[in-house]
Amino acid sequence: MYAIYDLKENEICVGIFEHCKGVAEYFETSQNAIYTNISRGTKRAGRYKIVNVKE
Repeated sequence: MYAIYDLKENEICVGIFEHCKGVAEYFETSQNAIYTNISRGTKRAGRYKIVNVKE
Protein backbone atom coordinates (compact mmCIF):
# COMPACT_ATOMS: atom_id res chain seq x y z
CA MET A 1 0.00 0.00 0.00
CA TYR A 2 1.11 3.53 -0.74
CA ALA A 3 0.10 6.77 0.95
CA ILE A 4 0.50 10.30 -0.44
CA TYR A 5 0.97 13.21 1.95
CA ASP A 6 0.72 16.89 1.03
CA LEU A 7 3.57 18.57 2.91
CA LYS A 8 2.30 22.08 2.13
CA GLU A 9 -1.04 21.35 3.83
CA ASN A 10 0.24 20.17 7.23
CA GLU A 11 1.06 16.66 5.96
CA ILE A 12 -2.56 15.79 5.24
CA CYS A 13 -3.05 12.40 3.59
CA VAL A 14 -4.47 12.98 0.12
CA GLY A 15 -4.61 9.38 -1.04
CA ILE A 16 -4.04 5.74 -0.19
CA PHE A 17 -3.46 3.27 -3.00
CA GLU A 18 -3.11 -0.50 -2.97
CA HIS A 19 -0.63 -0.57 -5.88
CA CYS A 20 2.02 1.72 -7.30
CA LYS A 21 0.07 1.82 -10.55
CA GLY A 22 -2.68 3.82 -8.83
CA VAL A 23 -0.16 6.34 -7.53
CA ALA A 24 1.34 6.68 -11.02
CA GLU A 25 -2.10 7.28 -12.52
CA TYR A 26 -2.87 9.89 -9.84
CA PHE A 27 0.25 11.85 -10.82
CA GLU A 28 -0.08 11.00 -14.53
CA THR A 29 3.43 9.55 -14.68
CA SER A 30 5.18 6.18 -14.87
CA GLN A 31 5.55 3.64 -12.10
CA ASN A 32 9.33 3.91 -12.43
CA ALA A 33 9.17 7.60 -11.58
CA ILE A 34 7.14 6.81 -8.46
CA TYR A 35 9.54 4.06 -7.40
CA THR A 36 12.41 6.54 -7.83
CA ASN A 37 10.68 9.11 -5.60
CA ILE A 38 10.11 6.49 -2.92
CA SER A 39 13.60 5.01 -2.97
CA ARG A 40 15.36 8.39 -2.97
CA GLY A 41 12.95 9.95 -0.50
CA THR A 42 12.29 12.89 -2.81
CA LYS A 43 9.07 14.86 -3.00
CA ARG A 44 6.80 14.64 -6.01
CA ALA A 45 6.02 18.02 -7.60
CA GLY A 46 7.92 19.68 -4.76
CA ARG A 47 5.22 19.04 -2.19
CA TYR A 48 3.95 15.43 -2.10
CA LYS A 49 5.65 12.71 -0.08
CA ILE A 50 4.94 9.14 -1.19
CA VAL A 51 5.31 6.46 1.46
CA ASN A 52 5.26 2.68 1.09
CA VAL A 53 3.01 1.54 3.94
CA LYS A 54 3.78 -1.99 5.08
CA GLU A 55 0.96 -3.94 6.65
